[in-house]
Amino acid sequence: NFGGGPIPNKGFPDHTGANTFQPPRQPATVALFEPGQEAASNLASPADLNERIGIRVRGAVSATFDQPGYSLEFWDESDADLDVAPLGMGSHADWVLYAPKPSRDITLINNTFVFALNGEMAQWAPSFQYVEAFINTDGDDVTMEDHVGLYVWEDKVSRGEGRIDFERMSADGTSGGWMLTVNRMDAVPEDDSNALPQHFHTAGPDGILETAPNSAGAGDDIPRQYNAFLNFEDPNGYRINAAQRSSIEDWFRQMEDVLYGRTETRWDDPEDGYRKYIDVESFIDYFILNNLSNNGDGFLLSMWLYNPDPQGGGKLHMGPIWDADLGSFVGNPLGRLRRDIDRLWYTRMFEDPDFVQQYTDRWFALRQNALSLQSLNETIDNLVEHISPGAA
Repeated sequence: NFGGGPIPNKGFPDHTGANTFQPPRQPATVALFEPGQEAASNLASPADLNERIGIRVRGAVSATFDQPGYSLEFWDESDADLDVAPLGMGSHADWVLYAPKPSRDITLINNTFVFALNGEMAQWAPSFQYVEAFINTDGDDVTMEDHVGLYVWEDKVSRGEGRIDFERMSADGTSGGWMLTVNRMDAVPEDDSNALPQHFHTAGPDGILETAPNSAGAGDDIPRQYNAFLNFEDPNGYRINAAQRSSIEDWFRQMEDVLYGRTETRWDDPEDGYRKYIDVESFIDYFILNNLSNNGDGFLLSMWLYNPDPQGGGKLHMGPIWDADLGSFVGNPLGRLRRDIDRLWYTRMFEDPDFVQQYTDRWFALRQNALSLQSLNETIDNLVEHISPGAA
């Protein structure tokens, strides 16, 4: 960053995300040197990509790590978004540079392993490549003193071609799709320090919404984790208008009324029941991956939900899988089969014998392909091939 000093970091002041203010991105450049067919990367060769970016630290707890992750936004000469296609991946302006934390992820592949499995299960998952990163903030020549180790260059979860592709929601909320997160409340944007985070809860099993707008959850409202909220991702929570917000919340009310049997429609009817609103296979695949990884945060935080066309019969999708690095692949997963089915809407779905049968059938089908022992080992071996012993 040509002597720009430390990269801006919003930090982690509160477990709920409260009082968290997003700093402006710092102008910088990024150069990528890709390996050739037979050789490693050569930093004396011309860069394969050399562009302007805006950079800042990303993450919540991980923002406090010695080796944090970064959010990269590519810019043209006028600071407008610039789409780039790095390392053979799709063309986008926004990317994530994420660092596996060896003390929590000794294999260095916890996240990428579940990303790879999610893709093999025919669900969208972030593309990624391992890189060795150098970060220079003092303005001197780049040397090995700037080497910060192994990182993963990966897709940002976002709406768009090649990522999660659906039409932008119209201003009146009557067309287009939306994307949400289940997470801590969003940080206040850098361009409006007086803005208030917008988020919501759903009424849950009892049908009584006890949570005021933009407040912490109460009663059996969903999500029930004290620091988890349904945040508006696209449209963004700091840009969403009243019509768009009302459209999204109304959709959840309608879905939950059917799911919890508050209408004349039989809740588990295969055509007009909850399956009319929920993409069951995506919910099943997400549940399987979280059980397989024994992901501690799996049904608490860092989750994505989206509906590509709610007004046109679109269904609620669970995923993509995200944030399976810390606290995963530890303990005995066999001791907690179907763990955390009390989270979100899973408890009710597991009351449906047809859902249980579909879940069971999907597990045994996956064990013949993407989750077979041979396939799991091949996936691990393929990932390890991209991490040199020196980088590890």
